Amino acid sequence: MKTVFINYLRKSALSALLDLEKLALLSERAEACPIQDPFRIRARFLGWKTASLLLDEKGAIKKESLDELIRVFENESYPVGQSEGDAWIFQHLFSCLRELKENGAIGVALKKCSLPLSGKEAEEIVRDTLWPDEIGPLSHVHVKRAVLTAWFTLLRQATGSCFATAPAMLIQKENPLRMIQDLDAILSAGELRRGVYAAPLHKELRSGDLQKPIDPLSAAHSPGLEVAFQAANVPFPKIAFHGGPAKEFLKEGLL
Repeated sequence: MKTVFINYLRKSALSALLDLEKLALLSERAEACPIQDPFRIRARFLGWKTASLLLDEKGAIKKESLDELIRVFENESYPVGQSEGDAWIFQHLFSCLRELKENGAIGVALKKCSLPLSGKEAEEIVRDTLWPDEIGPLSHVHVKRAVLTAWFTLLRQATGSCFATAPAMLIQKENPLRMIQDLDAILSAGELRRGVYAAPLHKELRSGDLQKPIDPLSAAHSPGLEVAFQAANVPFPKIAFHGGPAKEFLKEGLL
């Protein structure tokens, strides 16, 4: 079944645009290790990839790319494979693309997303949102792309999610213009005001279900762990996915 799905992706126009074959391999590794939710990896990758396709080097929306993506979404079935829940991700993306094309106010709001930001914490959020892009000095384009990525990335309520996730999901779905305006406000001012009260920008993530016990051997398959090793300049064993890289980690005393 896996081979059939990969062969299908290689023939898919949507896969070619969004690099779905690479995403399938990343997701497969995440499935083997409970450190990272593979659904979140897929939602985040697709949001980032779509935003990267739609903005030019000056931060303007590329109308031809937008029209092409909409056309492909209209003419192809969603390539979900065995992950049927991914239909929600693709439906969300398709809805965002149509809204971006039809609602000119969103483009106007996106143009206002720019430097300066409220501080180092906001800059780190922009960089984290655009990973794996290697970013030097931040520019206006990076801010716009990060905001667009956040809108395109389907939000989901999960164990340990902040209570604010539920209304954020509604705003993302029902009022994307407000979402973009709110993201601009909190990145530039460091807080989100609603009447008398204000919610400050807060980068710290909650623990969620990260305290649950996991099989340490499965950690060797985590794509995020590989990136962490690279950042720490620690060699990561280059072993085939099904070749049991955990043994190499144990041998080196890394697990």
